[in-house]
Amino acid sequence: MTAAATAVAAIAARKPGVVSGLDLAETAFHALDPAVTFERLANDGADVAAGAPIARIVLATNANAALPRWLGGADWAPLPTVA
Repeated sequence: MTAAATAVAAIAARKPGVVSGLDLAETAFHALDPAVTFERLANDGADVAAGAPIARIVLATNANAALPRWLGGADWAPLPTVA
């Protein structure tokens, strides 16, 4: 992936609580894009404050609309990245 064809997103706590489900989140992101980078910034079981960063995600951006079509109810069909 080139820097121009990537997006960075974060998962952060909305409220104080305990981190849970990072394995599931990472698996879901890898199912959408096998080349995704999922960096854990907290561990399952960790107490976090509101706004605390939990994970950082780097993934390809696409002009092919595969993800919006899937979120709209279409069957998942990954397509090549289009910058």
